[in-house]
Amino acid sequence: MEKKLIVKAGFHNRKFSPASYNLKEELEKVTLVDVKSGEQIPSQIEGGILSWIIEDLKAGEEREYLLSDQEGSQFPGVEIEEKSETADVKIPPTSSRSGRERTLFTTYHFGRSVARPFLNPVIGPNGDSMVRELFEEPQQPDHDHIHHRGVLVAHGDVNGVNDWDEEEGHGFIRHNSFREIISGAVYGKIEAEN
Repeated sequence: MEKKLIVKAGFHNRKFSPASYNLKEELEKVTLVDVKSGEQIPSQIEGGILSWIIEDLKAGEEREYLLSDQEGSQFPGVEIEEKSETADVKIPPTSSRSGRERTLFTTYHFGRSVARPFLNPVIGPNGDSMVRELFEEPQQPDHDHIHHRGVLVAHGDVNGVNDWDEEEGHGFIRHNSFREIISGAVYGKIEAEN
């Protein structure tokens, strides 16, 4: 099987944009090649959907890919490592980050010691965390909201229980289990039941 796929940027520049294609058939492995450069593109299949990242496509331009059902090269991808109360999400090196080892992108904290699951750190493109550091005791002036732990979901009032902050009597969102953890060439996925 071989198919040509054409992706059009439309009116906007596309920089590190996710792209997907419904395969309409059950395939486990495919090869995706950029026709112009001849380079194989890292891709991933989940639920019959092929996904990849378009690194750079200018507004008004298009890119042509060749899709085949032949097995291609393996790429270092996103790796999720589950631990007792956390799961580390590590990403492969890119052209802007030298080295060969995967580096930490984020950590999912879900242990019984936390009020609700959260992500911290969340590493940005320059290698710095986009959320503030974790701390256990409030300290003025920068660490006054202990419940600001990173990226999380919280609710102010659930049936009369405060599930927003971590003051006395606050509510909890408890991690029960992982429904799915996927590591792959393009993305990682953590699906949790809380």
